[in-house]
Amino acid sequence: MSRYALRLPGRRVGRLHVLVACAILSLVLTAYLMEVSSSKPEVQRRERTLVSFQQKGVFDYDAVLKKNTLYESETLERGEGIFFTSIVDVLRIRYQYSLESKGVSSATARHSLGAFLVSRGSGKGSQVMWQKRLPLSDTSKVKLDSGSRSFTREYSLNVTEVLNLARTIEREINVRGDVYIMLSSLVYLEAESEASILEDKLSQEMMISLGSSIESEGATANSTKKIVDYIEEPGKVSLFGVTSSVSAAKHLSWGMFMITMLLSSLSTLYFFKNREKKNPLTSVEVINKKYGSWIVKADSFEPKLDGAVKIGSMKDMVRLSEELGRPIIYSKRGGSHIYSQTDGNTAYYFEVKE
Repeated sequence: MSRYALRLPGRRVGRLHVLVACAILSLVLTAYLMEVSSSKPEVQRRERTLVSFQQKGVFDYDAVLKKNTLYESETLERGEGIFFTSIVDVLRIRYQYSLESKGVSSATARHSLGAFLVSRGSGKGSQVMWQKRLPLSDTSKVKLDSGSRSFTREYSLNVTEVLNLARTIEREINVRGDVYIMLSSLVYLEAESEASILEDKLSQEMMISLGSSIESEGATANSTKKIVDYIEEPGKVSLFGVTSSVSAAKHLSWGMFMITMLLSSLSTLYFFKNREKKNPLTSVEVINKKYGSWIVKADSFEPKLDGAVKIGSMKDMVRLSEELGRPIIYSKRGGSHIYSQTDGNTAYYFEVKE
């Protein structure tokens, strides 16, 4: 057995089998690496927030009640009961603004508020019939260096006076509708950072219905704004559970491809060399065809092999015949094909067994 062969239970595995197995394994690894490395780009863009801030405005209110037999308390908080318009004297309205920043070096929020008496047709979203500004306005300003800031503003509206104003306007223009108090709030924010200047607006409208009971909508508003840039990072993939860059995976896949080509070439080369050894040098038909000019067939000739020199290959036998200047005698004995040659008292032969 060849020293390059492996002995496995029940069979013999030679170099060619090992080369083919390695080539197949290398091909599978190459395909896997190419698939993984092509699944993501070599360079990925990641978003990075430079500056961000979040604004929030919240309206809330409670009521100062007229003397009534329904509620014992003089004030009524939202959620404690129904705000019947006929027993509400004053609405105490609160507006709370909060600002939270990340990465902002300085910011200024300027707030303004206006109040309007509005009449709309019946139904939600109906057209505004008339609008009257109320003598309620306010402006404020807050500065922020970092973190978060907030402020609260409080306003009072006499519901009886507002309703009387609405009835007067309806009599004058002979148009009746659903009456609302509209509180319009606007916060204009300017923020500066090393990267840029940010600007944002937080506008909000709360509609307070003055029907049989007082109800409201639009109590909360939010705004979030940020400035980002993009940084380029090497793409990452997982190779057999190990994190690697896409670039490294591609180089590795090309390396495995070259190894696969090398193993395939070695397997092919070894296959043909092995075939050449097994086929041309052991096939009687090929030998007779290839070296027919040196061979003389003798059917009845039986060479004496005892004490004769055995030649290792047919090529060496032909080379010997060239040196001696004598043809090679071919004969068949049993299951062997004998190619013989004599030089004086010395006999030479090459044997091919069937």
